[in-house]
Formats: sequence, structure tokens, C-alpha cells
Amino acid sequence: ENKTYLINFCRPFIYTTALPPIIAKWNLESIQYLQNHPEKAPTLKNKAQQFQKKLIAAGFNILGNTHIIAIKGKTIEQTKAWAKACQQKGYGIRSICHPTVPKNQPLIRLCITLNHSETLLNNLLQTLKETHDALKLG
Repeated sequence: ENKTYLINFCRPFIYTTALPPIIAKWNLESIQYLQNHPEKAPTLKNKAQQFQKKLIAAGFNILGNTHIIAIKGKTIEQTKAWAKACQQKGYGIRSICHPTVPKNQPLIRLCITLNHSETLLNNLLQTLKETHDALKLG
């Protein structure tokens, strides 16, 4: 119980959920790249929108309409287990819990990039469904 309290309310921990400075630099470089290659931006947007449609068709409740996709979880424990199951299959998916998101509103967050092939995204969708069903989260 003390461990849970410290993890969720310890001030330094709250700030460790912020992105590292190198990610901010990478994001700036990405923006510059897209400014120099404007033809790439619609491709990323279309890829993300297509994947979002597939997630919705599969019955997932998603948030957002960008390449950063959040899938609503039910409980913190279930969402963490779901993320871990996907990680064990090789996907860099993370559970996002309080204090990063509102209490009792855990999320699975993933980010679509131009480097993700349609095959990889289809395999990811299949893994999300299989792990979700295997854990009886539905």
C-alpha cells in the first residue's frame, strides 16, 4: 500500500512521466522533416485514420484522431496486463495510468509512424484482439 501511494503521489514521480528532452528534439526534427517533405504528412494521417477505423471495427474504444492513438482500458490492472501481453509479443505499447491520465481511466497508447507497414499494423491489430480476448477483457 505504501508503494502504491508513493508511486501515485510522490511529486518527483509525477514529473518522470514527462517526455525526455531527446524526444522533444526528435519531435522538432520530425516537424522540420515534414515541412521539407509536405507530401508525407497526408500519408501519415491516412495511415493513422485507416488503423483507427480498424480498431473501432474490432470493438475498441479509442480517443484522438491523430497518429497517437489511445485505447480505453477498463481497470488499471487489466490495462497493465494487456500492455504487458502486447510487449511480450514484441510491440512497444504502454499502459498509461493516473496521474498521467484521470484516475480510473487507464489507456493503452500507441503511435503510428510512416515506417509502420500495413502488414505490421494488421499484425498489431491481431495481437491487440488476441491478447484482449485471452485476458477476457471484453
